[in-house]
Amino acid sequence: MSAYRFTVTGRVQGVGYRTFVALCARTHGVKGEVWNSRDGSVIGICEAEDCSAFLAALKLGPGHVQEVSFVEVTPTNPIGFEITKTR
Repeated sequence: MSAYRFTVTGRVQGVGYRTFVALCARTHGVKGEVWNSRDGSVIGICEAEDCSAFLAALKLGPGHVQEVSFVEVTPTNPIGFEITKTR
């Protein structure tokens, strides 16, 4: 199982980006969560056997994606994929 914390910068708030991420997660069998950051970015955690296709899809979301960055984190085995509150 691999797990990553991802950050998406650009014009990604107020355009349905978190909903897009949740749909991508379900399509790619990814678990985790996504939220808006107070700095205008969108941040999340993804976990799956292989997160590469999901992470690549994040560049195609609505709005204007400037950059997608990610770092490996310790898996926590979430149940599903959630859209959560701004942090």
